[in-house]
Amino acid sequence: MYFWRFFDLFCPGVHALVDGASIDRPYNGTTMILQYHRYFGSMRMWFEQVPDKPNTYRIHTRKGAPPPSNSAIPEKLPLKTTISANPHSLPHAELLAVHAACCKILNASGAGEYLE
Repeated sequence: MYFWRFFDLFCPGVHALVDGASIDRPYNGTTMILQYHRYFGSMRMWFEQVPDKPNTYRIHTRKGAPPPSNSAIPEKLPLKTTISANPHSLPHAELLAVHAACCKILNASGAGEYLE
């Protein structure tokens, strides 16, 4: 409970997007190969929205972190849905922004290296 109060200071209302059963909604996920999924989940990779390009993100990785696989990470990632024209099936931009902010803090503070 206290976590969400603190979190709401920086991202008002975002907790409602992942509260309870909402955590399993399509906008809280994206399909990735296993290595990228692990990299993203361990806060070593994040997406930042490209200005004036809807659903297009730059991919960033934590400095000093080894690459997630033998393949190169693309510089930009356009997200699109093949399920339907429903924009709610795409990853939610605010959730990706929160993830990116947490990754940047871990990167800038050096805590990311400590966590590994």
